[in-house]
Amino acid sequence: VNASDRNEQLGLSQKITKLQSADIFFTKALEIAKEDKAKGEFGVHVPIYFNLTNFKRYNELFGYEKGNRLLDEIAYIIIEELPEAYVTHMAADNFLALAKKDDLTARLEQVCHRVNNFIHENDITLKVGIRYFHKDASLNELKASFDDAGIACATIKHEPRQMWAVYNEEMKKQASLRRYVITHFEEALRNH
Repeated sequence: VNASDRNEQLGLSQKITKLQSADIFFTKALEIAKEDKAKGEFGVHVPIYFNLTNFKRYNELFGYEKGNRLLDEIAYIIIEELPEAYVTHMAADNFLALAKKDDLTARLEQVCHRVNNFIHENDITLKVGIRYFHKDASLNELKASFDDAGIACATIKHEPRQMWAVYNEEMKKQASLRRYVITHFEEALRNH
């Protein structure tokens, strides 16, 4: 499949990866979750957060044009390995997906392997955060669950051998504590 076919498949309007907007993505994700809930299958689809570590360094090494092509390639690989997933490109180095949980970690490892082999730089790697639901969870949790998956992803950013992490409440507590310390440290510096 050539790049223009990929762009058409992904709904891309420019060379740089632009999947559905965040608003459209979250609206569609909520529709999918409502359908799952109505069938008694809430949690069949899982929020996933992808982060490319050190993307700025990639652009510095290879240029912005190659960086844009890398984003296209990442989107293509995600969709190829998770064909049922609904995917969006959130920011420079972040993608979100809502995918079926069947054999999910093996499929996510395949995404990471393919992306990391394409990049071929040890300190520029794709990491993934996953947020599973209990089937009795509320639909109101859906949008925030992508943030939770992002928190899980951040916990492994500096773990070279770990490709994915599953969110748990302790991660949120640790992230809140880090934000508190950083905020108050900065305040202390300003005041002294």
